[in-house]
Amino acid sequence: MKSGSKYLITGVLMLLLVSLVLVGPVSAATTINSLPYTITIPGVYELGKDFENFAGPKAIEVRASDVIIDGLGFKLDGVDNPNSVGIWASTYWQNGIDYESANLTVQNIKVSDFACGVLIYKTQGETVTGNTFTSNTNAVNFQVVRNSRISSNTFSGNGNGVTLWATTNTGVNDNTFTMDGITGLTVGSTSSESMIRDNRFTSDMLAILLDEGSTTATITGNRISATAAGDALKTGIQIAGSKENTIYNNIFDTYNNVKTTNTANVWCLASAGKNIVG
Repeated sequence: MKSGSKYLITGVLMLLLVSLVLVGPVSAATTINSLPYTITIPGVYELGKDFENFAGPKAIEVRASDVIIDGLGFKLDGVDNPNSVGIWASTYWQNGIDYESANLTVQNIKVSDFACGVLIYKTQGETVTGNTFTSNTNAVNFQVVRNSRISSNTFSGNGNGVTLWATTNTGVNDNTFTMDGITGLTVGSTSSESMIRDNRFTSDMLAILLDEGSTTATITGNRISATAAGDALKTGIQIAGSKENTIYNNIFDTYNNVKTTNTANVWCLASAGKNIVG
């Protein structure tokens, strides 16, 4: 073998070795094949099959940060147990220390028949995306959560679609809400800096509720409609003591487009577009 070829091969091998060191080993996903299941190690977790008629209190509990739960399109189904949660994540105790979990992603799961489909408490950096929520009492509930996103989900026939409670900088974007029996989206308690953008609400009893104590939400690009037979009591947006919100470039087409108390909110921005009322 010529010396030039030896140097070339040696150089290629060294580059491959450096690449492996920099990239590190590729971790395989962990498959969830039985419930209940508790996650205590960061990583990717995938549902291995449909889970139907789970009767326990918590189907999947997350006690770690940097976790992805990918349903791969499988079902996570309960039995309407009034104390049940499909996926639960919160602060947790370990070795006498109180840890705050962060950076959880829940995606591609069909969640149904729980008291709460996804319940996340006192965390940050969470993402719920690409899921379908059907017939839950409460589909997604964020409490004391920061810097998180709920996007590209479908909510249908739940009691409440999304509830934000004492959250900061939470985005609710590009979701579809249909015939949720109480509210499609509630922003409540001391929630602030919520971005409600480009969602579609159809025949929800109350599409958007800005409740007492919440402030500084931006609501833009949403389409809210409820004009079918039986929709006469349904409302587009209700503001009940919330203030300092900015509401522009939405389409309201319901029997009761707006209900509001006398609080200070900005209803359109000249540079961004007016709300269109049907």
